[in-house]
Amino acid sequence: MGVRLPAARTYIREHQLNEVFAGTETGVGIICQGGLHNNLLRALKLVGLADDFGLCRIPVLALNVVYPLVPRKSPNSARAKPRCWW
Repeated sequence: MGVRLPAARTYIREHQLNEVFAGTETGVGIICQGGLHNNLLRALKLVGLADDFGLCRIPVLALNVVYPLVPRKSPNSARAKPRCWW
């Protein structure tokens, strides 16, 4: 585990397996499992937060790989956005 877990995190990060979909809102973000991303966009479209082409006002982090979680180092961190989950 001392070698494999860091190697897996490096692979996930280098191949950008988890995706960030930018949005215009700055105070909140959503994290979802990657397979649910389309359902999330549909739900957000129904409440007027996304359009027919998948453009969403709320930033979304789609975790296509849920384990191991890869720590994110970006200005979109929870410290920069207290209500944001990533």
